[in-house]
Amino acid sequence: GLGAHVKLIKRLEVQVRGTLSASKLIGGNQQSGNNFYSLVGNSHFDGIKLFKGFQIDLHTRLNNSTNLFLSYAQQSTLISSEASTGKLDFNNKIIAMGLEFQIN
Repeated sequence: GLGAHVKLIKRLEVQVRGTLSASKLIGGNQQSGNNFYSLVGNSHFDGIKLFKGFQIDLHTRLNNSTNLFLSYAQQSTLISSEASTGKLDFNNKIIAMGLEFQIN
């Protein structure tokens, strides 16, 4: 994606970026009541799905080789799949927290 990287204070940085991505369903099932339906071969789930979204990351340096980060990302379907019962859209939200290590 494309975005900006800004140092807020001495040890805190923020990154904001817009994203475009593509995904393909390789396998999966949907549960309806007590029944499970395979999504493989279903025309609504076949093909490549395009997504648009954004991501915000906060980074703070703990020492010379370690950063702590907190991230929020959101993606949604760029082009919906049409069905007789409505539209199929995906809306993903991700919150992540972790450590980044620099290996020299």
